[in-house]
Amino acid sequence: MTRPLFIAEVKTVSPFGFQADESWEERFELANKYGDWVAVHVNSRLGGSVELLERARKLTTKPLVAKGVERRQIEACLSAGANYIHTSGYPRPGGIFDPGPFLSSNLWEPYSIWML
Repeated sequence: MTRPLFIAEVKTVSPFGFQADESWEERFELANKYGDWVAVHVNSRLGGSVELLERARKLTTKPLVAKGVERRQIEACLSAGANYIHTSGYPRPGGIFDPGPFLSSNLWEPYSIWML
């Protein structure tokens, strides 16, 4: 039996009150050490940026997932080294989030089972 894929997330803050004790560098180091893939937030509300994604790409050869991405940031995230874009909601035309031509790079997280 194979083990599940572990995507380790680098997040230093959240709008819900979470504040990491460690720096971004320390959290990245842990994610890179233990994760099969590394997820880096690019949304500033979550302590992220496209620049941090670029930095992560220089620090690892593991697959990178950009999280907290707005539609206008997709190309910049892929150019910065993201292998995948994480989206929530509807990844289809006319939905909340439409990845357009980047569908093959999209990891979709539905809000509920009814979205499947």
